[in-house]
Amino acid sequence: CLAGKFADMGNITCTVCPAGSTSGDAALACDDRCPMGSVAQVGSPICTPCDPGSIPSDDRSYCVMCEKGKHSTANTRCEECTAGHVAVSPGSPECEECSAGYYEVNHVECKQCAAGKVSSAGSAECTTGCPPGHVAPAGALSCTACAAGSVPDSQQAECEVCGGGTFAASGDANCTSCAQGKSARSGSGECDLCENGFVPDTDQVQCTICPVGRFASAGDA
Repeated sequence: CLAGKFADMGNITCTVCPAGSTSGDAALACDDRCPMGSVAQVGSPICTPCDPGSIPSDDRSYCVMCEKGKHSTANTRCEECTAGHVAVSPGSPECEECSAGYYEVNHVECKQCAAGKVSSAGSAECTTGCPPGHVAPAGALSCTACAAGSVPDSQQAECEVCGGGTFAASGDANCTSCAQGKSARSGSGECDLCENGFVPDTDQVQCTICPVGRFASAGDA
């Protein structure tokens, strides 16, 4: 009998080996089973290893691709990706790590972190939020302190410039109104004391000179 078939002692006809087993030439019986990770169709002379990302069917007659979110281990079984890793397509030989600024969703998708949140590579979730005075655009790798004269918006996505008459140091969460006798233009990191003969205007944006016949000491309102 040719490979892939067998004949018992006394038989004059050859029988095809069942799926998942093979035989050599002039075989009296088929091998019990293909080795782990390999398959053989009915009458096949050899067992063929499954490609990475697939495993043998129960009867080892054909290869089955691992579903999304899973990868194959030594071509013998499909295992779910670990946290922070994904397999976006069926038949993935290995799982891929989500990049920093992204997080894993059901092991099938790396999703960008929302504004105001960050993540390191291989994360299953994003941080709960940036510290006060810091921002992170969507997909950012880390939170960044706002520069002097600006503070985070409500979503902590970007920094907004402080209006006139207010100031903020780097990393402040809110703009602060200038004290009496001081002024600040838009985007200021501190307020300036008005000099002798000057007082803040109504919005404390700039110092204005006293009118003729009047005076003011430094810091007067």
